[in-house]
Amino acid sequence: MLNRVHIKDIVSEDGKQILIKSSIQTIREQGKIVFLILRDISGICQAIVKEGSSEFDCAKRLTIESAVEISGIVKTTKNTEKGYEILVEGIKILNESATPLPIPVVEKGDIVTTEKRQDNRFLIWRREKESLILKIVSQLDSSYRNFLLGENFIEIHTPKLMPSPSESSAELFELEYFDRTAYLAQSPQLYKQMAISSGLERVFEVGPVFRAEKSQTNRHATEFVSYDVEMGYIDNFEEVLVMLENLVKSILESINERYSEEIKLHYGVENFTFSSKIPRLTMAEAKSILKERGLDISDDDLSTAEEKAIGDYVKEKYDHDFVFITDYPTSCRPFYHKRKNDDITASSDLIYKGVEIVTTAQREENYETLLEQLNDKGLEQKPMQWYLDFFKYGCPPHGGWGFGASRLIMNLLGLESIRDVSFLYRSPTRLTP
Repeated sequence: MLNRVHIKDIVSEDGKQILIKSSIQTIREQGKIVFLILRDISGICQAIVKEGSSEFDCAKRLTIESAVEISGIVKTTKNTEKGYEILVEGIKILNESATPLPIPVVEKGDIVTTEKRQDNRFLIWRREKESLILKIVSQLDSSYRNFLLGENFIEIHTPKLMPSPSESSAELFELEYFDRTAYLAQSPQLYKQMAISSGLERVFEVGPVFRAEKSQTNRHATEFVSYDVEMGYIDNFEEVLVMLENLVKSILESINERYSEEIKLHYGVENFTFSSKIPRLTMAEAKSILKERGLDISDDDLSTAEEKAIGDYVKEKYDHDFVFITDYPTSCRPFYHKRKNDDITASSDLIYKGVEIVTTAQREENYETLLEQLNDKGLEQKPMQWYLDFFKYGCPPHGGWGFGASRLIMNLLGLESIRDVSFLYRSPTRLTP
């Protein structure tokens, strides 16, 4: 019995009989030959069925996107881009596709609307160009983990049901939890700080978070995967920034090493790694630059337009796609961020091509100071006491980040929205499929 060969490996099978398990991407009859374009997760290839073959009639009855087994002989040829084709000897239909398809898998031009793309994700991901996105996300996941494990971090998995908010109470999904109220976690922030207090020293998590935001922007979702880190016994916030910079550099190099050719082919993007140090601007410096460029800078935080303008400035001045914006005002940061003074926090956002992708900060570890900062924000102590207790018994200085990796991939590939990066996107108006 023949063992399955993936299409990418056919080139080494010249003259041999092989077995392909794939979908039928296109079918074309030309005279006494049926041409089949086969597609599996590794690529596409051409197969031909000639008149006189026992499978000729079967080939003519096939429908596109049917799942099939094709056995045949690999032949080199100058008639295909790949340099080889399969001379079909046997066809087994594993599951016949209905016709017509709700959307075309092979499309010429952008003829499928955004909503139809979301309705038919099972067909969208069959496309070679789109499936590359998920391969890149998978590579990001593995490189993220490998880097941190190499830096002696421990992976943890925190609860997604919480007794109190982890971020702004305006963005909570509330649900009944037996005889009380629970909330879906907006972040693992409070629990990863517990891990530092527990003596684990360096931890990370890759997991889902939930935000009850009604925003319908290209960068927001009600459920997404957050890539979080917390590191203890730091001497200063600079250690966190250096670790994050080295991590991002490692991720991009890993993606480049494995998928640079396909990224260039399908998305026209190349040279996306970096070697020079990521530039840094304080928030005060950023606001001054924005003022010079004629933008409204009334808010303490950075608006979407301001992030874009700063990204453009950094690209022009430093030829860099990344920039750290540091020294965020206390007014736009959570109570647990360490403060340099009454007005400024030891925190930063990492902006990539004009879009914020990481928020990072040193945390306040002193119990009494946390109480003061909690009161400054007008928050009640009682619902947060379970969290505050972490800092009563010798919690070391620590800091970390929350990383929106889907935004990184969106901007890397030049996609319109994080919904194009999400396997299944969730928003205020989308709960299916």
